[in-house]
Amino acid sequence: MERPYESNESGASRRTDGLLRSLMLSLFVAGIVAIGAVWTLESRLGLLDGLCRVAYPTMLAVFVASAAMLYRWPRTIMIARWAGFLSVIGLLVIQLVAAVQGNGPLVGNYAFISLLMWLPLAYAIAMLMLETRHGPWAACALFALIAAVSIARMLRFASGEASDTALLVNLLASHLVLLACLSGLVKFKLALVKADARSNHLFKQASTDPLTGLANRRYGLEMLRRAALEPADENSSAIIVCDIDHFKAINDLNGHDVGDQVLLTVAALLQKCTRSLDTVIRWGGDEFLIVVPRIGRPALAELAERLRARVAAAGLRDDDERAISPSLSIGVAARSENETLDDWIKRADEALYRAKADGRNRCVFAPGAWLSGCSPQLLLDAD
Repeated sequence: MERPYESNESGASRRTDGLLRSLMLSLFVAGIVAIGAVWTLESRLGLLDGLCRVAYPTMLAVFVASAAMLYRWPRTIMIARWAGFLSVIGLLVIQLVAAVQGNGPLVGNYAFISLLMWLPLAYAIAMLMLETRHGPWAACALFALIAAVSIARMLRFASGEASDTALLVNLLASHLVLLACLSGLVKFKLALVKADARSNHLFKQASTDPLTGLANRRYGLEMLRRAALEPADENSSAIIVCDIDHFKAINDLNGHDVGDQVLLTVAALLQKCTRSLDTVIRWGGDEFLIVVPRIGRPALAELAERLRARVAAAGLRDDDERAISPSLSIGVAARSENETLDDWIKRADEALYRAKADGRNRCVFAPGAWLSGCSPQLLLDAD
């Protein structure tokens, strides 16, 4: 069960990085297959020039290394994205300059026509693989370079083939439209990221207690409903209800600032002592509730006693250096078969009242089928 503070901006960032990593791995694998196929075909047909004989194996090595590095070490995503981008752009730009600066016609030139099919990929790679703040600038820089080389070609052969000039004009026009479309997609992606961050922020506000940072009662009820759907057996889910002993007296004698500090300390200890799949909830005032999914009786007893002992051992002092020793009364109820959620919570509350009535600073288990073979109430006395 996910804790509410894990569904925030950092969680959205991790999800985005995971999606980007998957996308980049797919692009690298596709690039490896494509380069291998083109290299093999052009070699057999005798179409490889001197540049491609060096460029193809170089790009293949970069793609294989980047994909392996990204798969093995996900944190190298920044290195992988720039290595992939620069290798593709480097090859395409060198081929473009070589083709356009040549003296032969462009129409019917195999190297140039094949280059035209691959050039749009450079913009997509810039927009998708690079960070949002770098992608558009890299794409615009690439377009400016292509435009400069094309215009230089048209000026150089102003009286040359009209079809060559028309081909270059079509190239620049189509790339300009493509660049505008991809820029719109990037803006749309940014809007989605911001909306996701805003949604996570609102979710955090709606599901988190503002003082302690724990789940609030609203979120806790949802976790309880989910736990209530799980089977009741020897590893049933359980509820642990904790109440800070004599909390009103702590507030009255030391002030609300000290009371808040006690709440924060207890909340931190409960969070630290529970499992990652448990949900610690500020149930109300000085009362906390912990949803414990799928746990056996010995482990639950150990958990409850550990919570009590850790809080009892937490020595606090107020501004006047007076010692404050908070303690917990704890009621525990494992879910019983065919039990409603309200009845489950009620049994945990009854165990808590029993712990308070028997002297506080102790754990009491509510009776239930889960404790068959044990005494009706298992009392873990304080040392």
